[in-house]
Amino acid sequence: MARLASGETAALGELYMRHAQPVLRFLTRTLRDTATAEDLCQDVFLTLPDAARRYTHQGQLRSWILGISAKKAQGWRRRQWVRTRILGTLGLGSESSTAPMPEHGQRDAMEAAFDQLPHELREVLVLQVGEGLSGAQIAEVLGISHGATRVRLHRARQKLAELLEAAGVTSGDER
Repeated sequence: MARLASGETAALGELYMRHAQPVLRFLTRTLRDTATAEDLCQDVFLTLPDAARRYTHQGQLRSWILGISAKKAQGWRRRQWVRTRILGTLGLGSESSTAPMPEHGQRDAMEAAFDQLPHELREVLVLQVGEGLSGAQIAEVLGISHGATRVRLHRARQKLAELLEAAGVTSGDER
């Protein structure tokens, strides 16, 4: 870790060879998704050069790296929960968080539509639906006016509805 902290990139390869299997095994068992576990495993090791400067635990390297892995897995699960909640709520046109989830094919189309939203529209939806913030709170978080927040929320819902319609996903709420 000291070599990595000093900028010696070859040390990262050595760390990967020693610790990638336990990290991958942990992530695969935790997430139950091999492809995601592989992606997060790579991400864990890509964060090590910056994290190496903060490493102070002598002799506990494996547990420290597994701790980073656990945090990456928690972040991924949180993002998935937010996405599921947003897609389940907005994609079906229901305002309740207990809305039934769509069939697998529709859900894929909904995720693709959500991913196509511009960042500023996605973020207001995540803050409102995923985090449960009010319009005024969203305005404060983003540093914009309450009116701008309302406009972005309206545009986000409208754009998402257009994208879903283009994908052939129908809303449970025909207005």
